[in-house]
Formats: sequence, structure tokens, C-alpha cells
Amino acid sequence: MSHLGAVYPSGFLPESAGSVRDRSIVDVYRDGELFTALRDVDRLKGKCGDCEYRQVCGGSRSRAYADTGDPLESDPLCPYVPEGYDGPMPEQVFGESTATPTDN
Repeated sequence: MSHLGAVYPSGFLPESAGSVRDRSIVDVYRDGELFTALRDVDRLKGKCGDCEYRQVCGGSRSRAYADTGDPLESDPLCPYVPEGYDGPMPEQVFGESTATPTDN
């Protein structure tokens, strides 16, 4: 929560879910659109949306937001590729593979 009353899901996800000046923090957390979306793993997109582990993992919503501006997009640093996934791979997102270190 900011000093002005804005409620954020985390310090690393700078998108306000509402304000305690307008409604109670309980209402913001339980019924706010952003918090509702973040709790619904069926709304995840890309690789995270296709992942069979999304119920237990969910990926980093903060990294997804930092990379795409959408907290429901794929976690760009997750190395796991769900079976049958045909979307962009990490090396397509970053330009080079981040999965293996390079020799110096």
C-alpha cells in the first residue's frame, strides 16, 4: 500500500488494484479486478496459461508485468516449456537463449 492509499499486489508489480480512500482494503483485495484476475490461473496467457503446473506455480506475475506490461502474460524467465506449447520460446523473446550460460 502506498502512502496515498493505493493498494498494490506487490512491491514489484506497480499496478494499483484500488485505493483504501475509496473502499476498504478487504474489498480491494477480495473483489478488485486486478486481484481477482491474479487469483484466476485460467486467465493466465501464453506459456503460463498452457502450463499444467499453473495451479501450484503460476509464474512470476511481476516479471510478466515488467516484460510485457500485462501481469497475466507468461513469466519470461521460466525455462519450462509445457508439452504441446507452440508459442514464442525464451530465445525468441530475449533474442538469445537465456537457458544456457555462454563460454567466455
